[in-house]
Amino acid sequence: MGLGANLGRLMLLIGRKHDSQFKLQLITEKRLFLANRAAFAMQVQARVPGNLETEKYNSDPNVRWAQQVNAEVAQIDKMLEMEQKRVDIELQAITQEISGVEKLAQQETQTFKYGGVG
Repeated sequence: MGLGANLGRLMLLIGRKHDSQFKLQLITEKRLFLANRAAFAMQVQARVPGNLETEKYNSDPNVRWAQQVNAEVAQIDKMLEMEQKRVDIELQAITQEISGVEKLAQQETQTFKYGGVG
């Protein structure tokens, strides 16, 4: 590839890298929201009077709601964690490719001849 093609590819890769970093930020934001939701559910559950072992405590609507929220949060968080790992791997691959393209562009810059003079 020529110098122009390498620089164009480099710009494309940098754009993809920024997109991947933005995806990671969004995933982190979603996981933080889920953590806050789980904390709120635990606060609601903690306000229910009674012993954790009693049937009356476990049949309380607030306790059941908190348990349901925590189960949903755990499932969604697991999916987000897997997505975060996938994007991390993608980001590492893009970073390695950027490094390779930068080296090629640097080599071509050193051997670049303008109008046959160089």
